Amino acid sequence: MEQSALERWMPAVLDTRDEEISCSQCFDQTPAYVEAELAGQHQSEVYALFRQHLGQCRVCREEYEALKEVLLAEASDERAE
Repeated sequence: MEQSALERWMPAVLDTRDEEISCSQCFDQTPAYVEAELAGQHQSEVYALFRQHLGQCRVCREEYEALKEVLLAEASDERAE
């Protein structure tokens, strides 16, 4: 059974916080977050709002996933050399 729009939006509405970051702030943080993530560095509370934004914003999540995919491919190519 297909979810209604309301059922799809409810988790995002319930996850709304008093303090959030904008898409431009998220885009600015994406490279540093992905590099830290791929290096296995602890993702501190500094990125809590970033992760929360990714959970709500499809555009920013797609940007994050694309950058992560590119960096993973580059790392794989470097190991193959």
